Amino acid sequence: MNIARSSIGIFAAKASISLAVLSSTLYAAQTLGAAPLGVYFLFHSTAVLLSTSTDMGIVMATKKRISEGSDRAKFFTASLLVRSLILVFVALAITLLSDYINEYVGIESSALFLVGVLFLSVLKMSVKSGLDGEMKVVRSAFVGAIQEFGKFAFWIVAIQQGLGEFGLIAGLGFGYVIAIVYGFLMMDIGLAVPSWEQIESLYAFSKFSWLTSIANKMWNWVDVLVLGLFVASNFIAIYEVSWKITGVFYFASVALSEAIFPKVSNLHYQGKHDESRQLINRAVTYSGVLVIPGIVGSIFLGEHVLAVYGEEFSAGYEIMAILMVGRIFHCYYSVLAFTLNAVDRPDLAFRINAVFLVTNVIGNFGLVMVMGWTGAAIATAGSMLVSLGLASTYIKQIVNVGIDYQAISKQIVSATSMGLGLLLFQRLYSIDSLPFLAVAVAAGGAIYFLSLSLLHRDAVVAFVERYQPIRRNT
Repeated sequence: MNIARSSIGIFAAKASISLAVLSSTLYAAQTLGAAPLGVYFLFHSTAVLLSTSTDMGIVMATKKRISEGSDRAKFFTASLLVRSLILVFVALAITLLSDYINEYVGIESSALFLVGVLFLSVLKMSVKSGLDGEMKVVRSAFVGAIQEFGKFAFWIVAIQQGLGEFGLIAGLGFGYVIAIVYGFLMMDIGLAVPSWEQIESLYAFSKFSWLTSIANKMWNWVDVLVLGLFVASNFIAIYEVSWKITGVFYFASVALSEAIFPKVSNLHYQGKHDESRQLINRAVTYSGVLVIPGIVGSIFLGEHVLAVYGEEFSAGYEIMAILMVGRIFHCYYSVLAFTLNAVDRPDLAFRINAVFLVTNVIGNFGLVMVMGWTGAAIATAGSMLVSLGLASTYIKQIVNVGIDYQAISKQIVSATSMGLGLLLFQRLYSIDSLPFLAVAVAAGGAIYFLSLSLLHRDAVVAFVERYQPIRRNT
């Protein structure tokens, strides 16, 4: 498994996902407006929350056990059976609470749609964990890309047919279906009758990693869930659009984290600790290479970018800037959190995620009641800063992480140069149209990468070259 090639492949997949998400959201926002889109986001966040109850760390445990190389089919089947059994009980609970769920989301029959989406989610995540465990991390990443493009295509037809928020929810299900079909076709693992040994092995890992799976979902959605109790759906749409735009700058870190997990897991299993340490050091150093300039870009261009979705969306300018700061904390945390699980220390990740969940939930409820949606953004960013501090402390007890602070400082200097260039551009030109905005974004990106190349001998090339010696043929 070539880490550089895998990272680039996952980066391409995440870039495709971001393109599809932003394009579909833009289309829905411009044709339907903020309110129906907000209802969809609230439904989606509810589905994600409920999906955590069918995960309980099993997805991460499956990925870990399959990557170790033995009894792969049995582990995959055991995971699928256990999650399906849990889903039955979750579906019963949804049925009993259907009236409350329908009222909270804001549309009739949303509880019934939730059951269907959860079923598809279980299949999709099972497929992804199988592909990740087989070290087919690029193909696994493209499961998400196919899902988002399928959803976008469905949305275009559904909106033209006047289906509104129902069409948006149906599109979510359609995206899952085609992603599942693709994933199964890409997998080599089949089904096999598992023994109790495989179930116990999954439990041994998942009893700690279940909180990691919940924390990952809560990081993305707890603010929306809390906002659903206090603000109108149009504010939820503006907030979530701001969040999704910040995600464009984060997928480089996701690519690194997902690419190194099976490799670090395999190296640790073989006792090759020096190689795994080098891999972690490099991943941490470069994980913020896009988020750092993203913070600067959100300050100078955030309002103009949001206005593309509609004038009402530009009100989320401050929200996007705060969330972008949270992304920089998250990009470094992601690498460290994946590493803790890869070196078989989910117990430490459990402690971190317990603190994160408490600070995130309490922070969101407390600050939203006092500050409105700005409080949700601050609570989200702040809770991730706490998690990053804890992860850094724990990882140093296990792995001698040597971060290249000089390389990171050059990324900051390059981003500052970009900010000065954008400031000059705004003094010379008025960004009052999409073409001028596109020129400003392109100019800012060019300044950043040119400055980074001059300071760092082209950081991207250096990053790729440094990973070449660390490979494993599969």
